[in-house]
Amino acid sequence: MTAVSPPTAFARRRAAPGLEVLPPRAADSLDTGSISAALVHDILGAARLSKAQAEDVLTQAGIAPASLGFHDQVTPAQFAKLWSALVTHAGDELFGLDARGMPIGSFALLCQTALNSPTLEDAIARSLQFFGLLLSDFDARLVRRDGQACIELREGARLRPAPFHLALFLMLTGYGSWLVDRRIVIDEAAFRSGEPASANQYRRLLCPNLRFDAVQASISFNAKFLSMRPNRTAAQLEGFLQRSPLDLLAPYRSCDSLPGRIWQQLRTIAPDAWPSFEALAVLLNTTPSTLRRRLDNANNSYQKIKDGVRQELAVNALRMARQPITEIAKELGYEDPSAFYRAFKKWTGLTPNAYREASLRVSALEDRRISPVA
Repeated sequence: MTAVSPPTAFARRRAAPGLEVLPPRAADSLDTGSISAALVHDILGAARLSKAQAEDVLTQAGIAPASLGFHDQVTPAQFAKLWSALVTHAGDELFGLDARGMPIGSFALLCQTALNSPTLEDAIARSLQFFGLLLSDFDARLVRRDGQACIELREGARLRPAPFHLALFLMLTGYGSWLVDRRIVIDEAAFRSGEPASANQYRRLLCPNLRFDAVQASISFNAKFLSMRPNRTAAQLEGFLQRSPLDLLAPYRSCDSLPGRIWQQLRTIAPDAWPSFEALAVLLNTTPSTLRRRLDNANNSYQKIKDGVRQELAVNALRMARQPITEIAKELGYEDPSAFYRAFKKWTGLTPNAYREASLRVSALEDRRISPVA
């Protein structure tokens, strides 16, 4: 098995002094749309950074500290860079939120350990055992209950902050989804800590059914995922680790699954020429009822896929061109621009105008940061 260099996961990689390697801007086009600045403040507060340290990691992430209001939004790419900057600062892939923590490279080693597991159930069990060896006063169990797979964290008296559990659950479900090439849909989540100001962002990243002040932290999902067999290689793992943590922040989308193939096909067609559901079934050599059942089994639907592609196209159009928003709306199939405004606000938390203005500010900041240093 080809070895994967542990620091490729999470740790920030740099080029020459003063010149940082930035990920492609297209990576901003994720299903999460944008991330609340309230979550940024929540994580910075949990990490107990000084004002100077907080300003430093924000600047590394391309976020202007002085202009980051509590109700603002950041892009997924910015948040991923903030995650990496915090890991680098703490030397810990859980931001220093555990007494012993996860040294840089631990997540990569965890992924390598579980890569050749016979089933997802075995991969999760190995991952939880790995966390138990590293972390302080930590015991996690995978149990089956009423058709649900439940990951329960049995911790000691110390009450860990919500960002600790958020990062842990994103690692487990993000890696698990990639491993079996299926999105693991979380049905319920619980945190031991009190409800933070950024609770709605936690629900967007994990699931709507999320409780705080619980007896123990946990997540649950359909137990049918446990029998799925991983089918990944060491080379694929290296790519996954290089894209982390960015790929952990959006619902997993397979390019090989049925929803993934439909998604890729729709991206090549103008929205006003998208086939009807019945025509799509014919193109896929199946019946509408079979197609609907297969999408249901994948926790998806044709409408969700179309909305996702529209969001991706809208974000790219707003970032890459000065095209009038009314024209973008029309090209995406919205005869009424106000319907597009409502949909975009639901997707990203921002209006199209606000998203475009924020993108221009971020681009200007990044352009200044990658300019040659005298």
